[in-house]
Amino acid sequence: MNESPIIQDLRRIFRGEMRPNEPMSLHTSFRIGGPALALLLPRDVDDLIAATHYAHKSAIPYYVIGAGSKLLVMDEGVDGLVIKMGHNFGSMTFQGQNVTAEAGVRLSALAREAIRRGLGGLEALAGIPGTVGGAVAMNAGAFSQCIGDVLEGVVALNWSGETRLLSRQDLRLGYRTSALQGTYIPPQSVGDGRTDESPPHGPVLICLKAMLRLNPGNPKELAELEEAFLEKRKRRQPLDVPSAGSVFKNPPGLSAGRLIEQAGCKGLTYGGAAVSPTHANFIINKGGATAQDVLHLIREIKRRVFEKSGVDLELEIRVLGESVGLEGSDRRCS
Repeated sequence: MNESPIIQDLRRIFRGEMRPNEPMSLHTSFRIGGPALALLLPRDVDDLIAATHYAHKSAIPYYVIGAGSKLLVMDEGVDGLVIKMGHNFGSMTFQGQNVTAEAGVRLSALAREAIRRGLGGLEALAGIPGTVGGAVAMNAGAFSQCIGDVLEGVVALNWSGETRLLSRQDLRLGYRTSALQGTYIPPQSVGDGRTDESPPHGPVLICLKAMLRLNPGNPKELAELEEAFLEKRKRRQPLDVPSAGSVFKNPPGLSAGRLIEQAGCKGLTYGGAAVSPTHANFIINKGGATAQDVLHLIREIKRRVFEKSGVDLELEIRVLGESVGLEGSDRRCS
């Protein structure tokens, strides 16, 4: 089969692993998603720069992912490049209470190594199946603990291919959000040759590594805390089936899961997808679920919760690819 000119171009400039037409179902915890134009696993920062520069120059959309644990990829796939920050961005270093972890480090591995060294602040995050880069971008958290509590700053790549050191203030951390999402451009993050009137074809900033300052503690006590949090997860969450974790953000002062349950959505099914009977803010893939199945459930949940409580739930997961709007529901779930 003849390769497209885009793939041919990338083979000349990209040194890492490239997988044309890679099914994204292999790279998301939902186990759902059609093919990307190509999945790229950069070998190093220079490789990442080469890929993003080519995408900008060629007006090709691109998306950066970590473990894919908060993603719903459309069944038709992604008309663009997907860059995965994998094991080549997987180092972590410890100097006293200060930790530097690259974007591809698994959050669970970082938390456990910190606990082993008697450093606390990440115990509740040990069960989150994501990477440091993704965790920082969404300020991931659990059980009233979030990575932003111990985050000092990040080194990020901007759309000009320049690295920038961003402080905690630059990151504008909030509930499940940061400046690494959306279009906010921290001071000094825009390099020469581009301005904030020149939108990129991908993220404004890509996290390369995060700097954390952890708290001294007793390794045994920290390990016991971690185990207690993991046991809570096992009891309260459907960890034995594919999902993307919490689908909706908690509204201020409220529980999205409780609102969904009160609206009568717990246990709803559509196609191969279902609202988990264990935790109503989880949509699970029972087997063979499509992105459209999940979207139907999302629409129905939003509709019922709004009718019941007047709350318009906001998605916590990201949706990649062409999708219809999430307003309304054209069919009923069972």
